[in-house]
Amino acid sequence: MKSINYLTAFISGFITMSLEILGFRALAPHFGYSIYVFGTLIGLILFALAVGYWVGGLLSRRGIKPKTFFLILLVASLYIAIASSLYDRIIPALAGYSIITGAFLATLILWAFPMVVLAAVSPYLVGRNSSADKESAGLSAGKISAAGTLGGLAGTFLTSFYLLPEFGTHSTFVANAYIATAMTILWIFAYDKKWL
Repeated sequence: MKSINYLTAFISGFITMSLEILGFRALAPHFGYSIYVFGTLIGLILFALAVGYWVGGLLSRRGIKPKTFFLILLVASLYIAIASSLYDRIIPALAGYSIITGAFLATLILWAFPMVVLAAVSPYLVGRNSSADKESAGLSAGKISAAGTLGGLAGTFLTSFYLLPEFGTHSTFVANAYIATAMTILWIFAYDKKWL
């Protein structure tokens, strides 16, 4: 059962970095590739990740059931799907703002919520593993963090060098929604008996 946790951490890391790369690509036509855009996007995403890590740890500490947690992840998957359909309307609507304000609002609207939820995955899984075996908490945290980081590395390279050049921004955005949904369904089926 632990292998599904590592796979889930890997996929959430993949989606997190893929969405961040997509953010640069989606914002560029309207706000450019300046350091202000990069700083705004990266800074807000880092803040969303920090909130997500805290929330994931808090949820695992409070004993939130897998059903409840992964329903939240399913909502985030649907949010990504909706964002993939609306980003090309939302970003141009914000283009009248300054570079920093426009990039900030676009990032907040399109990516902040799913980033918080995706970041909550690893600490939630660590908490679940650690509650079962206190002595291996550090090892569990290391393995899950490593899986998430390797997923982020895969998401960075695959999105940058294959998905975006081959399929474009919209299709890559939609693919992330499908991947997030598949991850959620896979985890739910793996833990089906624990839903009750």
